[in-house]
Amino acid sequence: MLSSLPHSGCLGVILAGGASRRMGHDKATLPWGNSTLLDHMRALLFKAGVDRVVILGKPDVEDGVADETPFSGPVPALLSYLRAAGAGQRHVVVPIDMPYLSPALLAPLASVTHWTRYDGYVFPFTAIGGEIVSGSGPRLRDLLSANKATLLTVPAFADRAFRNLNHLGDLPYSHPAHANERCCQ
Repeated sequence: MLSSLPHSGCLGVILAGGASRRMGHDKATLPWGNSTLLDHMRALLFKAGVDRVVILGKPDVEDGVADETPFSGPVPALLSYLRAAGAGQRHVVVPIDMPYLSPALLAPLASVTHWTRYDGYVFPFTAIGGEIVSGSGPRLRDLLSANKATLLTVPAFADRAFRNLNHLGDLPYSHPAHANERCCQ
């Protein structure tokens, strides 16, 4: 499947292979707006200017790619994917659980040709495929540092854009599976 990926332009990568233990439900299938969280994140990436979106850790969905080592965390999954993706291929990487990101925040990442992230945040970031420096540990911060990610200044409009969803209470609505629970924001 990786060989069919384009080697020009920019790809979006949604990290969706986690077990969602804290959420208690597969985050990709959670309702968001008139769709699912997965479809929302995919649409954000396309609006930001990526040419194609890959869903890492969800081989059963359209454009899904399996993790080589499932449930071992985002770093091993991303490293194996990027090494196979082709030298120089640009990727904007987002987690499945950051729906408040905007095309305006993602577009600058889609236009750079080197590892880049926002100052103070690990996600989202730009990664370049091919030869990757793995870093000194299993954390994304280590991977970004080892690959000398440059920093972008966080725009003033991005006050809540970097929030992620880890628990049902983080959702702006009450999930049907927990209709009797009060949902906090």
